[in-house]
Amino acid sequence: MLGMNTFLQKSAIRLRQQLAVLVLLLLAIAVAVPGVAAADPLHSVKGSLLWRHEFSGWLFPTEVAGLQREGFPYQLDGGDSAGVRYLGPAGSGIALEIQILLENEAVAPLEGTTFAPAAASEVRGTRAITSAEGKVVTRYLLRWQTWTVLIVAEAPAGVATAQATLDAAVEALPWHSLGSAERLH
Repeated sequence: MLGMNTFLQKSAIRLRQQLAVLVLLLLAIAVAVPGVAAADPLHSVKGSLLWRHEFSGWLFPTEVAGLQREGFPYQLDGGDSAGVRYLGPAGSGIALEIQILLENEAVAPLEGTTFAPAAASEVRGTRAITSAEGKVVTRYLLRWQTWTVLIVAEAPAGVATAQATLDAAVEALPWHSLGSAERLH
């Protein structure tokens, strides 16, 4: 009976060692083979302060029409879509939230007026303006090829130039970069 326990103990140890080697081997494959491990869709552009969304090519500059990027762009829900936030000067109450969405992302349609940035003749969409809690909130839902760009912009209500400021910021976005992706992964 004593010999059988020793045999079972040695077998269990050998099995754990083989399992550990298998796990390490699978981890090495996941790191070495492109596409096996999840790839980050956001990359800093070497030699600049720009960030780039790999799949769409969209560039995230540090400044757009006087608005400053707040931190770094981020992944949406850990997926391949990305977003960023820009803020106006301190105390201005101006903010711009931008999301670059892949074609399979579901976005509810907006009811509003047709909007197309002058700098991007092929980009078309809708602009919906609402006012609430002392703010003008403008939502832009723009599409080009397989990309959707959702922008939520806010400015204080009662400022005569609020909507013009928001539209100018959307116009100044790097539309030329949308769809210019050269895949890194």
